[in-house]
Amino acid sequence: MRSRTASLAGLGLALTLAGLTGCSGDDGDDDSGSGGRLGEARAALPATTSNLEFIDRAASAERAGIGGDVTIDEYLAATSTTRLASSPLAQTIFVADDAGVELDERDVVWSATATYGSDDEGGGTVTVFRVDEEVDLGAVVAELEDGGLAAEDTDGRVRLVGEPSEVVDTADGYTAIAGGYPTSFFDVTIDEDAGLVVVGSGAADVFEVVDGDAPGLDDGPLAELLDDLGSDEAEQVVGFAPPDCGAVLGARATEEQLAQLEADAPDFGQPVATLLAEGPAGQQALLRMADDEAAAADVPVREAYLAEGTLAATRQPVADVLDVASVTQDGNTVVVEAAVPDGVPLDTFEQLALTADGPFACY
Repeated sequence: MRSRTASLAGLGLALTLAGLTGCSGDDGDDDSGSGGRLGEARAALPATTSNLEFIDRAASAERAGIGGDVTIDEYLAATSTTRLASSPLAQTIFVADDAGVELDERDVVWSATATYGSDDEGGGTVTVFRVDEEVDLGAVVAELEDGGLAAEDTDGRVRLVGEPSEVVDTADGYTAIAGGYPTSFFDVTIDEDAGLVVVGSGAADVFEVVDGDAPGLDDGPLAELLDDLGSDEAEQVVGFAPPDCGAVLGARATEEQLAQLEADAPDFGQPVATLLAEGPAGQQALLRMADDEAAAADVPVREAYLAEGTLAATRQPVADVLDVASVTQDGNTVVVEAAVPDGVPLDTFEQLALTADGPFACY
């Protein structure tokens, strides 16, 4: 069990100094910001990845002034005043803290959830966690085994599998595996040497990439947008190739309303991929068009819509939920720079990316 004994006084000092110095003690391997960590994630994800959510939790925690060794009260104090990019382990942080399990959200360096492949070629959805080097992954294996998962060796790594109906427990209002792990942890593969925890039946596909036996996420429209980010310090990246254009229209509309919405829709370009990038400097929406001409045609349409249009899902004016700084063209990519104003939910930009609305609209 990890020891988390930092004081509230220390937290106050850390919050004061965070903007000047950040924090240390995350992984000891990559201190180059989210550019390097995003590169690590891409080197673990299959080339056919079409949907991606990447979280640089360590960078986000550094900005908030909280390292791994903080109590749950200190963690909550920091997250109550700033948006923290959170991995899927955040959903069980309270029960994990109560149970004192070896691994929880505060130990995550970065995470990446990817959907890849196709029905014809095989594929699925996996989540990869890169964890702090101080985490004893052998202890995590033991905890999951004690929770009812069966362990087997797979090329020097440990895969743990259990039937969800048999290994998921509900206690004190929380549902978890082995006392403190998310319910998705019924199929987990752990690489102690690499500091990787991979959730999902497709872990073997991830480790083929890690071992150099299959290509990573370095080609195609989604990879091209990731390349466009360069070394920007994005704490959260959400990408789709292709985006689900038009889904937001049908989600809350009758057939008559849908027909009217489509009739009133601006003449947006049709992106082959979209990407959200969020970090300390603000938010970016990147839309990869078929060619430079399509991007050039989209810019004035999108600019006018963001200034005067309404969201398809809520019918709110876009200008009420986003402060749009610019809409520009970079080759065949349209780039929207924006920020969420005070009083608007901090996850607004992420929700717009997930629903292909606002800056990401393409219906």
